Amino acid sequence: MKTINKALLIGALGLGAYTMQSNEFKYYGMSPFFTKSIIKSQIDQVCFILGNGANNNANELILRTIGIETEFATAKDHSKEYGEGLGQFDRGTFEDTIRRTRKKDKILIERHFGINIDISSYDDLRKNPTFSIIMIRLKYKLIPATIPIYEAELYSYYKEHYNSIFGASTFDKWLSTNNIRIG
Repeated sequence: MKTINKALLIGALGLGAYTMQSNEFKYYGMSPFFTKSIIKSQIDQVCFILGNGANNNANELILRTIGIETEFATAKDHSKEYGEGLGQFDRGTFEDTIRRTRKKDKILIERHFGINIDISSYDDLRKNPTFSIIMIRLKYKLIPATIPIYEAELYSYYKEHYNSIFGASTFDKWLSTNNIRIG
């Protein structure tokens, strides 16, 4: 990478970190520049360590989850009562996911990411995008059903096991937010 490109990237990331510190809305620990590609890279790393599911597509489910939940870390979120991080975890889901996570996964997370999830706080989801991605992967790992392959079934899986019937997401929003074309 040329020196000028490196300098621009470092400057953009620094500016993004400064911009995201605003109190206007919750931030997701991400620079607003190159967000989707950075998120995808982190998802792939997390799924490499924690597994990518029987159909080898947990990474796609996580990417789409983040797309619909936070529009890849670009959605303004004024709520301070619920929904933290890239996956908009509520406190109860966060605590339940940590409590039910297998010890071997906790060891892998600490070894590869330097995060002890047993002593992590709910607010860490807001500050650390990798931790948010880890928590999304762990939540999906707790579901015994295999992650489906096809888009409509993938959305149904997300809706049933992550967003619930009470969530505001729709299949049309799922498709448009994630720029998915059918047919």
